[in-house]
Formats: sequence, C-alpha cells, structure tokens
Amino acid sequence: MARPGESTTSPRRLLAKQRQAQALALAMAGVGYPEIATKLGYRARNGAFEAVQAAIQANLRANVAGELSMNLQRLDRLLVACWVKAVGLTGPDGKVIIPSDLAASAEARAILAERAKLLGLYPAPGSRRQEHIDEDLLRQEAERAARETGMSVEDVMREALVVLKEGQR
Repeated sequence: MARPGESTTSPRRLLAKQRQAQALALAMAGVGYPEIATKLGYRARNGAFEAVQAAIQANLRANVAGELSMNLQRLDRLLVACWVKAVGLTGPDGKVIIPSDLAASAEARAILAERAKLLGLYPAPGSRRQEHIDEDLLRQEAERAARETGMSVEDVMREALVVLKEGQR
C-alpha cells in the first residue's frame, strides 16, 4: 500500500510492482497462492492474491491506454486523409484549387467527434449541452461552406441535411 506522499518511483514501490509482476507470472504458471506467498515473501496467501490482482489491474490499465493511443492514431490518420477534401484548398492567389466537399466535412466532423468521445471530452449523448454543441458546429460549418460556395447559410444547411439523411440509409 502506498504511503502518503511517497513517489510512484520510490524504490519500495518499484520493488512492490516487480513482486506483483512475479506473483502474476507464477499464478499464470499454475502456482497456488500459498506457494507464491512463500516464494516471494508475502506473510500470507491473501498477500499473494492481492499482489496478483494488483498486477492484473495494472495490466488492464496499460492495455486500455495502449488501445486508446492506437485508436487515436488511427483516427488522426483518417482525419488527415479527408481533411483537405473537407475544408478545400485555396492557392496564394485566392483561387480554389480543391473545393470543399460537404460529405467529406461530415466525415471529418464524425472523426473529430469520435476522438473527443474517446478522450472523454464529449458530453453525454442526448444531453442539452450536446445539442448546443451540435447546433453550433453545424452553424459554423454551414457559414464556412456558404462563404466558399456563395450559397446562403440556410441552403447549405438544407443540403447538409439531405447528405446526412442519404448517409443514414
């Protein structure tokens, strides 16, 4: 058990983590808790059991963190792949090189939403805060698209709803 104010890298805590890893390895090899306690110097079998459980929890946290990191990297790659198509590209002379695409914008927004959800930044689905965020993001995207296309914001929003409804079929 950690002592108040003790560093996570103190020699005592590092040794405890090493013993937990050894206890887990022994348990996975089929060694019983009384034998693990004796072999690793725990006072009783429950000390060995708690060490194995702590090691399992630490491994789970590490696996979850690794999965999260990998999924965020995948989403980043997808976002890079669709970003230019979503926002368009204008040359230094102001001439449109790649026009923005509403479908790609919707995809980019979905990727950003998934990243935010994985990071715990997104409000709960269906919450009033979520509705405000959705409305604000849709309005901002519609204003940007309207500036680029010469359409009215309302026309862009109607077109975006058509694209979204088609995507839901």
